[in-house]
Amino acid sequence: MSVTFLLARSRKAASLIWNSGQRSTSGNWQCSECRRAGRALGQQRRGYSEDRESPAGNRSTFQRDGVHEEDFHGQSPPTEGSVAEARRAFWQKELKPRSRQILDGESRGSDEADEESDRLWEQFDEMDGGSSALDNPKSSRQGRRRTADLKDSVRKEDLSAALLDRDADAVAQCLLTAIRLNDLDFVRDIPKTTFSEIIRCLDARHFVAELGNIHVDLSSVAASSMNVAPMREVAFEYASVLRQVLAIRRAAGTGGTLADSRTLLRCARDLGNRKMAELIWSNLISQRLTPDIQCYNYYMSATVWNGMHLAGFRQKVRVIPFFQMARKSGEYKDRRYKDYSVGENGVLESTMRIFNEMVARNIAADEESFRILIVAAAREGDMKTVKAILKRVWSIDVDIILASGDTPQTLPKPMPTNSPLYPQSTLLFTIAHAFGINNDVSAAIRLVDFVARHYRLQISKDVWGQLFEWTFVLSIRRHGTSTNDGSREGQITSDSVQKLWQTMTGPPYFVKPTMGMYNYMIKSLFLRQMSGRIADLLNDEVRGLYTQQRKQTRFLLSSLKHNIASKNKAMGFRRRRWELQDLVGQRNNFWIRRWIRLLLGSFTHTYRLINIKEQYARSLPRLLWNWRNLVPTNVRYETPTGMVQLEFRSEQELIDAGLANYASKMRIKKMLEPTARVVGESWTQRTPHLTRRLAEAAGVQYVPQTHTDVVNRRVSRKTKVRRPLDV
Repeated sequence: MSVTFLLARSRKAASLIWNSGQRSTSGNWQCSECRRAGRALGQQRRGYSEDRESPAGNRSTFQRDGVHEEDFHGQSPPTEGSVAEARRAFWQKELKPRSRQILDGESRGSDEADEESDRLWEQFDEMDGGSSALDNPKSSRQGRRRTADLKDSVRKEDLSAALLDRDADAVAQCLLTAIRLNDLDFVRDIPKTTFSEIIRCLDARHFVAELGNIHVDLSSVAASSMNVAPMREVAFEYASVLRQVLAIRRAAGTGGTLADSRTLLRCARDLGNRKMAELIWSNLISQRLTPDIQCYNYYMSATVWNGMHLAGFRQKVRVIPFFQMARKSGEYKDRRYKDYSVGENGVLESTMRIFNEMVARNIAADEESFRILIVAAAREGDMKTVKAILKRVWSIDVDIILASGDTPQTLPKPMPTNSPLYPQSTLLFTIAHAFGINNDVSAAIRLVDFVARHYRLQISKDVWGQLFEWTFVLSIRRHGTSTNDGSREGQITSDSVQKLWQTMTGPPYFVKPTMGMYNYMIKSLFLRQMSGRIADLLNDEVRGLYTQQRKQTRFLLSSLKHNIASKNKAMGFRRRRWELQDLVGQRNNFWIRRWIRLLLGSFTHTYRLINIKEQYARSLPRLLWNWRNLVPTNVRYETPTGMVQLEFRSEQELIDAGLANYASKMRIKKMLEPTARVVGESWTQRTPHLTRRLAEAAGVQYVPQTHTDVVNRRVSRKTKVRRPLDV
């Protein structure tokens, strides 16, 4: 297919999209499911075991709780009769010289450091390409921490060795050291080819891409409970490193190449940072470089997927009148929806502006370009444009396919597999997302199946996850204020979730569900009062997947310990793999605790007891014992014959387990010291803290974790809850 033909097609599609497509015209919330479960579990005490690895039970000694002899700095472990005295002496000795100073320091500076971080992030959003505070590595809390870890000098040999080992953190350390020393000669002497290799080594795929994918499933509450950095802070620190590296390179009088700009635009896309992409694009144009098709695609994608890793992204992009009003420019525009704006200077208009500029430069659009336009139009509810693109580019007539199915008239356009417009499996995800957010999941399922069969594409787990998520959202029964804001658009039957589950797990797909899919499935079963099915999933499938992932976490930790002991060069990579898997484990723990509360809540509702078979009432204690690490301390639920109350651990066992967990985290923190990083050190492994109860038991002064938590609670009490959304 010639370039002239592609260009003509791109112009024709752009003209059709622009002229025929019609663009259509909060706060803190609590979902209805949580409200129902909360009312049902009003008597439950949520005292969970703090130890994820060791089983809860009748544990009272330090040996059973995982505190080892070496934790007492040469002293003998306490006997059964001197546990309290030994615990108090140990924790006073442990906290005073080291951890207590850390806690005090973080408490004093947390408020002003967080405010400074917010100001710097806003400055990053608003800067026009000139020098900023981000050019100074000491201008933020992360910068001050990095400065303490940098070397006193930098050598070319260190940089060459780091690039040879593909050690991204060592590369960042060399460059940040040069920045701190203002060593322009060192930066100026780096060849362009070597600097391009540095940019590729600092790619977001090596730092934040996988972490961002995990954060998509985490709410701000979940991230806070896991003591991990929110994605906003992660993106800020990573973007500030890139900003400093590029700033000192320009100060040295050396520009970048087109390949460098392409890599940086891909980083902006992976971060979901539109402002960063605009700055990189402005710098590219100022250097009089000619962008190619991939540069334009990355730029448009960063615009469309802006803020994709932030909590609440999936809720805010759904096309219903309530959200469209908040996203639209004008009187009702809500600043919390600024990343998803519609209308003037909205997602579609900004993306079309970039697309038209690309076509004007005689650059033919490819399959990715049209996929991005589909998402941009779908975000504004402009489904006419979405259908026009599918029909014009691939001859996929959506209306005819939905009306008559497979007929000779509905066959898609045949094209060679090496054509730039040949569909990839990512087109399936785009279709699922576009029709899902526009409340037409049945059309999404049929179109995904149609395109996959005719172009012989594999339906990935990401596509199934997108279909399953929006099937769940549209199957929820809406009540109260949700009846007036458009949330009932596209309502489907409540058993649609289970039907899709059976379809994707059965022949010919045989998809193995992820924990995210189990999350939607169990919540759907709770809303349908199917407590027995929830118990079956927790007993069998969820238990198997959870055990498998825990084994993987332990294996990675063991491998990391071996690499650190042998001082292997791969220990940085091993640490990153373990941290990501450990974060997945923490997320799973968070979800399973919620599922158990839902299960117990379903047994507490009297009107649900008629749906609970006797076998489930008898087997529930065994199920709770199998998940004893994650169940509440005191469990109380109803059965058809009476009330059951169980106590899984005493107050003393809770304290012992919490102190043992703290000791384990401190040992891991000490073990990781040889692998300390200058970028991302605290993204997943923050300094462990004692709760008020554990501090009192240890005989030390309690220090709040951060001042931000107190501020957030105050703000939440003042914020009016506008409406819930069960996503």
